Amino acid sequence: MGIKNLKVIATKFITQQQNNMKKTTLFLSLFLSAHFLFAQGWTVSGTNIYVPNSQNVGIGTSTPATKVTVNGGLRIDDGATFTGAVNSTITTTPWLSFGPPNSGEGIGSPRTTDAVNQWGLNFYTGYAMRLCLTNTGSVLINKATQTNTAYKLDVAGIIRGDKVVVNSTGADFVFDSTYQLPSLRIVEAFIKKNHHLPGIDSAGLMQKNGLDIGDNQTLLLQKVEELTLYLLEIKKENEDLKKRLGELENTIK
Repeated sequence: MGIKNLKVIATKFITQQQNNMKKTTLFLSLFLSAHFLFAQGWTVSGTNIYVPNSQNVGIGTSTPATKVTVNGGLRIDDGATFTGAVNSTITTTPWLSFGPPNSGEGIGSPRTTDAVNQWGLNFYTGYAMRLCLTNTGSVLINKATQTNTAYKLDVAGIIRGDKVVVNSTGADFVFDSTYQLPSLRIVEAFIKKNHHLPGIDSAGLMQKNGLDIGDNQTLLLQKVEELTLYLLEIKKENEDLKKRLGELENTIK
């Protein structure tokens, strides 16, 4: 083996040993730093960052109750300073905000009594509340308040989907032998007086209260089945009339 090759091998060996020494030194530094931090506790800087003996990390508090406790807003972006909440009228709300400063994108849970949806969870984009999860479990889309809190999903806008499934009891009871089918005379009188079908809300009530899709589908099915029974009755009457007409024609002949 030549001297040149020996020099190359020796150089590679020395370089490798130096790299190993650097890694060992870095590991020892990190180990000793971590040991010092967790043994001594982080130095308190006001109440910005604090680690008590419990090893909980507090930001903005010196008494963190969990592994990481943040007293204030939390921002995720390029590191710019966030000045103010997404909704400037609520200054005591903890926020998780995104994007550049004051861009109005974030998630908040209001705490003040004058806040919109106190103790709920609000989702903002462009300074507007797009989705709101109330503290009672309702979901609001493009609105912050409800007229009727009985609705668990309340949307200010148009809903589009591929399929909607609504629970229904059906209307097979119409074909039960005990069902009292209203006479057409009674139905006609009701329509003349009220201008809508029996059992169906008026247009005014629908405009005021909206339309229960499940109940309305059941009522419409009930009316279709009643209509089927009326048609069967008319068919039977027509067959009877044809029979009687045939008998009359045979008598005349």
